[in-house]
Amino acid sequence: MISAKPLIWSPEADQDLANTLHYLEQHWSYPVNQDFIIQLFNTLDWITSDPDTLLTINQPKNIRKFVLSVHQSLYFEISDTHIYLL
Repeated sequence: MISAKPLIWSPEADQDLANTLHYLEQHWSYPVNQDFIIQLFNTLDWITSDPDTLLTINQPKNIRKFVLSVHQSLYFEISDTHIYLL
C-alpha cells in the first residue's frame, strides 16, 4: 500500500472552503452541506494517496486539477514530500 503524502492547505484554500460552506449554509439544506463535506474529504483522502492520477495543468510547477463538481475544482501543487492545496 502506498502511504499518503501530507496535505497542506494554503490560506486561500482555507478561505475558499469557509466561503463555500457559508454559501451552502445560507442557500441549501443541511444534508446538501454535509454531502459536500463528505465528498470533499473523501476526495482529499483519495488524492493524497494517489495524486498522480490527477490532470496536470501546469507541468513545470506540477500543478494538478480535480473537478469536484460543476462549480468546484481543486488545484494542487505536488512535491516529493507533500501536496499543497492551492
